[in-house]
Amino acid sequence: MTIIAGALSRNRSPLPRRLRDALVSSLSRHPRDNPEVFEGAEWLLGKVDIGALGGKASVSVPDGPVLVLAGEPLPSERVQANREPEVREIFDSLVTTGDAALADSTGTFCGAFFSPQSHSLTLFADSLSSRPLYYRVTPELLVFASALRILEACGVCSGEVDLRGAYETATFGFPLADRTGYGGVRTIRPAELIRISRDAEAHSRYLAWERLADSQLAGDALVEALVTAFRDGIRRRLRGDRVALSFLSGGLDSRAIVAGLQHQRAKVLTVNFAPPDTQDRVFGALAARALGTAHHQVDAPLSASASVYRKEYLRQWLESESGPEGRPDRPSCVWSGDGGSVGLGHVYMDDRAVEALDHGDVDAGVRAFIEYNRISGASNSAMTEEFRRATAAWHMEGVRDEITALERRPDGRSLHLFLMFNDQRRHLADHFENIDLDRFEFQLPFFDRRFLETILASPLRPFLRHALYNRWIKALSPIAAAVPWQAYPNHEPCPVAFEGRLRYQWRDYWSATEDRQLARNRAARASKYLLSPRFPDQCLSRGRMAAAVLLSMLGNTSVGHVVKVGTTFAELFDTASAQSAGEHPALARPIPKAAVTPRPD
Repeated sequence: MTIIAGALSRNRSPLPRRLRDALVSSLSRHPRDNPEVFEGAEWLLGKVDIGALGGKASVSVPDGPVLVLAGEPLPSERVQANREPEVREIFDSLVTTGDAALADSTGTFCGAFFSPQSHSLTLFADSLSSRPLYYRVTPELLVFASALRILEACGVCSGEVDLRGAYETATFGFPLADRTGYGGVRTIRPAELIRISRDAEAHSRYLAWERLADSQLAGDALVEALVTAFRDGIRRRLRGDRVALSFLSGGLDSRAIVAGLQHQRAKVLTVNFAPPDTQDRVFGALAARALGTAHHQVDAPLSASASVYRKEYLRQWLESESGPEGRPDRPSCVWSGDGGSVGLGHVYMDDRAVEALDHGDVDAGVRAFIEYNRISGASNSAMTEEFRRATAAWHMEGVRDEITALERRPDGRSLHLFLMFNDQRRHLADHFENIDLDRFEFQLPFFDRRFLETILASPLRPFLRHALYNRWIKALSPIAAAVPWQAYPNHEPCPVAFEGRLRYQWRDYWSATEDRQLARNRAARASKYLLSPRFPDQCLSRGRMAAAVLLSMLGNTSVGHVVKVGTTFAELFDTASAQSAGEHPALARPIPKAAVTPRPD
């Protein structure tokens, strides 16, 4: 299945009817989806499946335990025709031996397991928790969902905004640790199991990434091991498909996937959404020609730039085109290169930060990381002067707290683990938030646990600046490596020459006209909050945000960061305040703010 949600009463009272109805009705916004529900007087598990992955992803026993799962587990060696036997294996493991089957899984997934014998719900996620699961626990209730919008629709996000989560979202693009933007609402962490019963909340992990044993691999042996692990991850995900659909940009990640699919003798249909005259578009087409894929260029309008893979463009092409390669065996599964740049390419890291951390100087390492990535934190002028002073060190503290919480001596790899557990882990949150509308599942071999274990158990320095990545792509596919690609700033440049002037993703990806239109789009979204009585004046300067919105509407592109930060805070406060006021009540009464169960140390 694709989306899951549920609730558990912890005080022997029946679940409120309004909560049941809200959970089920909010599972999907698509008119053709028909939620399936398992429930008793004091519990409920609901699910929706868009039919992309094949095979049933739930198991239920009459008057016994129930499992619902989103995504696919993918055991480490076996290739199944579909995920159904894998889901059954996890069910049997949770009933009898605990987390053994989870520890053997390499895919991206999350799930919930209800045991009537102990009246408990166990929430679990894949090894990186790349498929989100959000939850709130009080003495009366546990409520969870794989999309935050479901908890918002149910009134579960009522109460205070988590200022730290909001600040981190505005600063990094995502909250750190298990925070969300809402007080009391948390998100599951990598390889975590959370067991909630009437009187207990227990957290455990089935994999500790920071304690992986050193593989002793280096040089050609490491490159060969990475090639093997990547191809195995593709083999397991392909499940014997003969025709596959893949994104193909001008970078390395997607072409590596295409090469890996072809190594499995699959025919590949590729699609690109980049604007004209960009490296992303031109180099993607060159890679398609060299690799021999059936390539299609989608010219989506600028208004769809943030979600170009949604059904109205990609689906239209799939339904209208049937070339010599045929249709994909699973047309709602798209192979995506997400995860390659952070996991294998080690972007956002430089020698100075790594050097400081290798010497145990966490503060210097964090400062170098912040400076290298130009993370401004509380310097954004959307915020009030008082709030800026109070939060000036929050971005530094957040990174430092995550690094020092790892069960290892701080070193350069600790910074990479911070990025994996935060940036990488949250990378696809928006995709899974809207998967009911997008109607596509992503196949993500760069998130494969075995592949990531090979990386994280190896010395860090050879990976910096895409150095080892560039060796790896040549070993994986000499053909793919012979075509120019778009390289990251401050990383090893592409050694393949290309004559001509093309727009570059980190400099001039959009034309001046497109940039102005994007600025107007951001301003239109932000403007509705300026006159709201829920505007968070305690955090934001309404005057400075209004000025930035006005300038953006006039086509000014220099104040977009002010609009973006203001919108992040304003949206969270608007939703939380509306629910506290009872405008979208799903619960019989609001969850008391002071009743949130503290997370155990």
